[in-house]
Amino acid sequence: MSTEADLHELAHHLGDPASDEASHGPEFVDRYTSLVGEIIGPEAAFVLRAMFLAGGVRTD
Repeated sequence: MSTEADLHELAHHLGDPASDEASHGPEFVDRYTSLVGEIIGPEAAFVLRAMFLAGGVRTD
């Protein structure tokens, strides 16, 4: 598995299982992007956020 895939799965595990958030909703996107920034680096998180925004992915 790649680092990105590992971080993706970790972002799922860090979510609140009792909440009603969508599995790939804004809360997940924020967690995933934060993990990418901490582990891979802020530049990678910046590019990821830019790609999400350009693609219409909600990050708020």
